[in-house]
Amino acid sequence: MTAETLDTQHGRESGVADLFQDLPVAAALHDLRDPAGALEVNARFTATFGYRASELGNLTGWAKTAYPDEAERKGALDRILASVEAHRRTGRVPPPSEHRVTDKWGRSRTILLGAAAHGPFALFTFQDITEPRRAAEARKIAESSAGHATLTDTTMLGGAFAMLQAPGQDIARFTYVNGSFLDLLGVARKGVLAEPLSAMANFPAEDHARWMARIRDALRRKTPFAMETRLVAPGAPRWVRAEAVPRDLPDGWVIWEGVVVDVTRLKTTEQWLERVLDVTGAYVWSYDIPAGLAVFNERWAREMGLEPVQRSDQWWQATHPEDRPMLQDVLGRLVAGDLASCTVTYRRLNAQGDWVWIKIFVGVSARDAGGKPRSLAGVSFDVTEEQERWLTTQDTLTELRESLAREHQRAAVAEVTGGLAHEINNLLGLVTWNIERLTGMDAADGAVADGLVQLRRAVDMTRDLIEAHRDMPRPDTSDEEQDLGALVAKAVALIGKRRTKCHDLRIKMPDNPVKVRGNPTQILQVVMQLALNARDAGVPERPAKVEISVLAAGTPLPARHPDAGALVRPGVEMALLQISDTGVGISQDVRARMFQNTFAADGARGLSMGMGLPIVARILRFNRASLWIDTEEGAGTTMTVAWPVNAPKADPATANRPQADAAQEDVIEPNLLAGVRALVVDDMPDVAMALAAMLETAGAEAYCETDAVLAQEALSEREAGWSVLVTDLQMPGVDGLTLARHVADLDPAPPVVLVSARTDRLVAGEDMPFARVLSKPVSGSQLVRAVRQAIDAPKQPALSEE
Repeated sequence: MTAETLDTQHGRESGVADLFQDLPVAAALHDLRDPAGALEVNARFTATFGYRASELGNLTGWAKTAYPDEAERKGALDRILASVEAHRRTGRVPPPSEHRVTDKWGRSRTILLGAAAHGPFALFTFQDITEPRRAAEARKIAESSAGHATLTDTTMLGGAFAMLQAPGQDIARFTYVNGSFLDLLGVARKGVLAEPLSAMANFPAEDHARWMARIRDALRRKTPFAMETRLVAPGAPRWVRAEAVPRDLPDGWVIWEGVVVDVTRLKTTEQWLERVLDVTGAYVWSYDIPAGLAVFNERWAREMGLEPVQRSDQWWQATHPEDRPMLQDVLGRLVAGDLASCTVTYRRLNAQGDWVWIKIFVGVSARDAGGKPRSLAGVSFDVTEEQERWLTTQDTLTELRESLAREHQRAAVAEVTGGLAHEINNLLGLVTWNIERLTGMDAADGAVADGLVQLRRAVDMTRDLIEAHRDMPRPDTSDEEQDLGALVAKAVALIGKRRTKCHDLRIKMPDNPVKVRGNPTQILQVVMQLALNARDAGVPERPAKVEISVLAAGTPLPARHPDAGALVRPGVEMALLQISDTGVGISQDVRARMFQNTFAADGARGLSMGMGLPIVARILRFNRASLWIDTEEGAGTTMTVAWPVNAPKADPATANRPQADAAQEDVIEPNLLAGVRALVVDDMPDVAMALAAMLETAGAEAYCETDAVLAQEALSEREAGWSVLVTDLQMPGVDGLTLARHVADLDPAPPVVLVSARTDRLVAGEDMPFARVLSKPVSGSQLVRAVRQAIDAPKQPALSEE
């Protein structure tokens, strides 16, 4: 412990460390909370006894040097600590006690040792009275002015005085006062020596009677005394403390030696602490373990309806029954010495009979010679409002977690439903095509014709059923203005303090709030999923650090197509959010497939988060939001999300779902596509071949490809002379949108017809590189007409569906 530690405990502005060092008497500080802690001594102590703090160690170390005899040492320590505890318990400063100690040079010294409690510390003062004790006769000192002259202001420390008490008298007269004594009390030497009561000339009137009664009692009983008072002399008011001890002389006279110390700084600190306790609403208390008594300060007793001194069993009666076992367990561990200190929050009744929340900081304040706790001390606060706010916050977080769980379930069901629809529609496409092929072949056979009609009707009903249920589990579509920064803060709260601390998760916010439009649960879902992925980007020996930044309004967007979500439409204002990590980065292979709901990987940055990332992509598309990935293997990843500030979302029930014209006949004109050279790309071979067969029926030359990468290479061959590209949307590696954008950069660029069971992946109103869009299952006549129209139409992208 250092003097700076004391300043930290009492507030830096209090200057307690300076006061301690400036004391005109030798002094030492001991931290009661740490019996084995270092003992701090001031410069006057070192000058008087020779020892520095580093040579003494702790209080026990000083005792070993000061009291070579073990039995004497134990008794002395017990008396010293008992004085401190008495001050703490009663508020009255015990008189100093006389001790004979050994200094660093082996010399025996007679001292007056004062002990008092100040907060969590014990303050000891050491007045060296060796020389007065060695005087041949105290009476000679009292009668000889020459003897007094030897006690000059330069040889005595602080305000020093000596008084002589005649045998059988309960009054004493000053025989000596030094200059510091006179200066501190603001009195004259001549007046004090002539009339002892004149020493109290500048005491407040209300202190006169108290001092006189205390001094007369000490003189009568010949016991040490120590008292404090505030002086009312002109100038800045100050506090002084006087201590004196008696010494019997052989002839029955008693000489009293004492000191007067300026304790203004110390009292100012105490008053400052009282103000702090009052402002913060703190209550101070102590508990005497052997006696089973709790002592409360006046404010605590008044507001909690307690007696200033109360038995422990009375205190328990006002404690909430649900909290009582926990408190009893904590108290038992403190009393047993298993705990040195702790913090507890519990409920108790106040003076009005209301349950209030109390937070206490409690610790062992004193121990017996064997180290067993003898008393506890604590500071308590009424935290009812804070606790109620916290409980409300916890309820809100619970609701958010439940809302996120429901949203995730709905989105997961939507993903699964969409995936099933894709696969079923692919198979229905094959059935539809074969129905078309068989129609007319056996027209004479009525049973066959009837069967084909029933099959066609079943296919249509299946398709309608799929369309009706594709987006049934979609989320609520709240379009209210949201504070993006507040949502990020909620997401971090949901992630939890443990994860936040483990990954050093930090938030950066701009000076002004950033507003967006959308469903708050969906935005939270995106932020949390990306943050959790960032959290998992590290390795066990080096966890990833995560930072979430809300960028200021007007921050430019990345100058490239987004990696997930929707294209950013010109003129639409977007708010930007970044989630960065210091993890291992994302490989190109993982990056190409990470938003597919069938993708899974192992290891750091495997991103095997179930349906998490596909759901993020779906939410982004639904809200016309976008996501960019910047990553480098071994150097971390940054995910940038752009969310519309005020843009309407597409209705997933109708977006990209224009129905086929049912009035058109399902008849393929034999030569409608004569001379057309078509490339058909679909990852399912049977579907690709069926689509190619439909085109060939109309006279086209059609080629099938199931690998989109090879299709890219084929399209780049100028000599191939492709008239049209027919492609699926969802394919492994390179999807149909990427393939269409590749075709748009070719010269000449053939038109692209999209045939997909997941047209919901597109965003209505956005510019797309497709001349026509068809939903699976598609009939031969629909496909042939769409290809013919795509080839004949002017070269401009359109998002329409046959």
